[in-house]
Amino acid sequence: MEWRYFPTSLNPADIVSRGALPNELIVDELWAHGPPFLLGPQDEWPVAVPAERPTLELRAKVLLIQSPYVIIAASKYANSFSSLQRVFAYVHKFCHRIRHKGITAGDIKSGTQLLLRLVQRVHFWDDIRSLQNGKEISSSSVLATSSPFLDKFGLLRVDGRLKNSPLDFDSRHPIILPRSHPVTLAIIVDFHERNLHTGPRALLALIRSQYWPIGGRKTVTKALHKFIRCFRSKPRLLEHIMADLPEQRVNGCQVFGVSGVDFCGPFHYKPEVRNKAPVKCYVSVFICFATKAVHLELVKDLSTTAFLQALKRFICIRRKPQHIWSDNATNLVGARNELSELRRLFISDDCVHRMAFYSSSISALRRTLGSGSQNCQASFLPGCGVLNSWSRWKEEYLSLLQQRSKWLKSGPALAVNDVVLVKDENLPPKKWPLGIIVELVSGRDGVARVAVIRTSSGTTKRAVSKLFLLPLKDEVGSQAQLGGECRDKQQPPPNL
Repeated sequence: MEWRYFPTSLNPADIVSRGALPNELIVDELWAHGPPFLLGPQDEWPVAVPAERPTLELRAKVLLIQSPYVIIAASKYANSFSSLQRVFAYVHKFCHRIRHKGITAGDIKSGTQLLLRLVQRVHFWDDIRSLQNGKEISSSSVLATSSPFLDKFGLLRVDGRLKNSPLDFDSRHPIILPRSHPVTLAIIVDFHERNLHTGPRALLALIRSQYWPIGGRKTVTKALHKFIRCFRSKPRLLEHIMADLPEQRVNGCQVFGVSGVDFCGPFHYKPEVRNKAPVKCYVSVFICFATKAVHLELVKDLSTTAFLQALKRFICIRRKPQHIWSDNATNLVGARNELSELRRLFISDDCVHRMAFYSSSISALRRTLGSGSQNCQASFLPGCGVLNSWSRWKEEYLSLLQQRSKWLKSGPALAVNDVVLVKDENLPPKKWPLGIIVELVSGRDGVARVAVIRTSSGTTKRAVSKLFLLPLKDEVGSQAQLGGECRDKQQPPPNL
């Protein structure tokens, strides 16, 4: 290739680089036809001005040698292995000046080999250079246990111990893939989709028939955890460290003085009418915060009326609680709005009658039990030995609540604008709605266990235990780029 001098005043490219309007370019002869000296003989062409010899002291030149690098940077096809195969099929055709139209299966195979060779030379360059020089790789290398060798295309393959097996060449000597590289993850996802979302163990066996990803099952499992479709079918629960017990749980009070209420079910029972379908029913569970005593009431449905009737029966038997804690269920919210109804049932004649009967029964039982060892049992009845019972409660029971039985450490912290799945017990996981976190509500210990989320139906509050963070953040992609990065410094030409 012969280089010639080109004066700046006669260079058409400089017109655009210095800035020119379209109407100026239309009438510019230099832009339209080029420099006029090109029409004359070459001896009349401009001659380069010889550079003056430097008079300063010459210093030693430093030659910087770098390992080969991948030629594509931040490719939009990095997440699709089939797209990368087609792209590099065209690269292979261009490098070898293959002129047939379209791409064939041979072009895709050669392009795939070119792609994987470039990836290997980025991550395993020291091992490749050792093998090219006829040396053994370092014992500290991640490939030391694989006994790698270079095939005729320059690809690193596992030598292994299966040379005498009936497997084909690719299965006996799979191509080595780096750990957590975008191309490796793209290959894992491609095999996962083509094999109908199989599990990690079976997927790894299928991949190893052609490729050998470093890290094995851990690499495959990590890639599948970022697969949104599989995550939605089996989401992972977010956990935070178990919170401190509230004051109502660690301070003594009468049994069911501070109670919590929830529903369980549905249960089915067979009605008395023959050949009639089973009928649903539910159980209202009242739990004492201080003693963990449980009171069960059967309810016919989840309506507010059914709950009020169950609450009335509970009060008639267990006395009126000072506080009742519940979740944000619809029937409980409706009960909270009917405060007048609650006041009436507290002073109803039926309730007073049952409470009087209950108190007289306790008094008779206390007289029957007498003294001695039976006083210990009587001390736990309402109105009997209060000081003795609560001292034993503090000494023997309260200390058992000191340790955390589960949720020993916090999981990944949520942040505003994170996309989450909202758990709905009445729907399968794949139909759970998506939401965006708008606000996090922190407790006294600074841990956010409640989040304000925005869904398609509006804004609501949900416990963090009901949310599942979608794996949208690609932690691997920020560490391992598919290609290099554009730099101003001169780089060595890519070794194709």
